[in-house]
Amino acid sequence: MNNLATMESPNLEEVIQKSMRKVGVSKEFDLCSYLPEGGRRTHHFTYEKLKIKNPKDLICLLEKHILENSAPQQYPSKPRSKKGSSGSLQLNLKKNQAQELLQLAKESGNAELIELLKPAYPLKEIQKELILSIKEKRADRSLWKAYEEAIKELENEK
Repeated sequence: MNNLATMESPNLEEVIQKSMRKVGVSKEFDLCSYLPEGGRRTHHFTYEKLKIKNPKDLICLLEKHILENSAPQQYPSKPRSKKGSSGSLQLNLKKNQAQELLQLAKESGNAELIELLKPAYPLKEIQKELILSIKEKRADRSLWKAYEEAIKELENEK
């Protein structure tokens, strides 16, 4: 009777081997790309969990999507988010290097880069620099903007 039961229900390993031969893959986990899960390929951890906990479900999936299908379809993998994909770059610069880079940005007139590189000074220091620039009869728009931002931050804290 036990022998009859194994003949009726296919062995998981046999189904896996037949599936691998049909789609022409050499590694078992390559079958994952032929098994859909939410419109994407089945993750190899999910495949492994099915194999251990629900082998009958895995057999059904393999038969339905590979063995009984005349042209098994490959499903795309879930796209990974790239590390540092925000498009930003973090640099660790020494203070003098940052000042040199800021000076170069000022000389080139690149306002966006100047804004990015200018150090965050406390309000008192900004006020002191602003008064000094007025005494020297020079207008420093980035300094004035830093002053405005510092004032806004103070208002937001209240």
